[in-house]
Amino acid sequence: MPKATEKSLTYEMVITEIMRSVSGPLPAQELAAKMLLALPSSARNPQQAMRQHIRQANGKQLVFLDTDTVLHALKEILGAGADGDVVSTVAGSLPTVAASGSRGTRAAEVLSSLPPRDISFCHGCPHRASFWAINAALALDGRGGFATGDIGCYGLAVGPTGFSALKTQHCMGAGIGEASGFGVLAEMGFSQPVVAVAGDSTFYHACIPALLNAKVQGASMVFVILDNSTTAMTGFQPHPGTPCTPLDPDKIVVTPEEVCRGLGVETVVIDPVEDVQGAVTAVFDGLQRGGLRVVVMRRVCATYDKKSVTAPKLEMVADAELCVGEACGCDRFCSRVLGCPGNRWDAEAGHAYVDPDYCNACGLCAQLCPRGALSVVEVGGRGEEGVS
Repeated sequence: MPKATEKSLTYEMVITEIMRSVSGPLPAQELAAKMLLALPSSARNPQQAMRQHIRQANGKQLVFLDTDTVLHALKEILGAGADGDVVSTVAGSLPTVAASGSRGTRAAEVLSSLPPRDISFCHGCPHRASFWAINAALALDGRGGFATGDIGCYGLAVGPTGFSALKTQHCMGAGIGEASGFGVLAEMGFSQPVVAVAGDSTFYHACIPALLNAKVQGASMVFVILDNSTTAMTGFQPHPGTPCTPLDPDKIVVTPEEVCRGLGVETVVIDPVEDVQGAVTAVFDGLQRGGLRVVVMRRVCATYDKKSVTAPKLEMVADAELCVGEACGCDRFCSRVLGCPGNRWDAEAGHAYVDPDYCNACGLCAQLCPRGALSVVEVGGRGEEGVS
């Protein structure tokens, strides 16, 4: 970049050159030289000039999030005191937000005052029901079984939102590959049952060879395919099992159960939200019977469904009289254990309630509430008989 004149130099030019420079793996010294080129040729004191232009951003500080190389270069130009002019995570001068000035300070104060919140499945996500069923089935089986998985939305099941059901997580298709290996170790004394988990898109991309291998090798396992009818994690791209749409009415659909049954694998298809107890039974039955079994848990992604389908106008309601709060013995099941963002706890009133802004009325919590205090009703039908 040619030397800029003092008349044409702007703060934006300096920042543009910095960001252009750090787009590639440049050594700090070369980056420092490029940054100096953005200064006026008449600048006799480059350190002072750089400080001056950094401070030209309307009284705000210069903020970098990925600053190892940038900060090193700035320190070469400005000296050891660069941290005073550059807000960065490396310098330790950023609290919890990438901002500066009064708004940034206020944001940091607000964020620091909020209670911690675990990463969660979306409200109404069918994976919450699926992992509840898997966890319950493994517990009922009682042989110390476990679930293996891979990447995708359902990978969050390594944490509380999926009841910590997944014990392994690796690349696409790794779950069934690992499970098929565990499933042939009975002759060596391995007695723990195993459930492999994969999403529908991952199934088509990376699981069919492993399923074929499990069939040929005689592996004993239950393979759960979480079919939410789209590639939800990366933007709702279609896959071979995605249903036809008005934009693609002639699309050829190959469902997971068609593939599995074509390989001679016994396969059950169930909606885990509409019939969560049936989903528990399907997995438990597969564990008890042994051999290779597939359970397709099919329920459209709640977020995708909201974007693409005109759903019936339903809402969840909590009956304050039926919910007895701490006296129930459920340990605030809906808000604490199930953990759907729509289920909340009113500490002052001492009972659960539903936040309509974070609820799509899937009905899972209504099925699992031990007091039957939750129900799905038609919008405007509060107090009427629930529809599920």
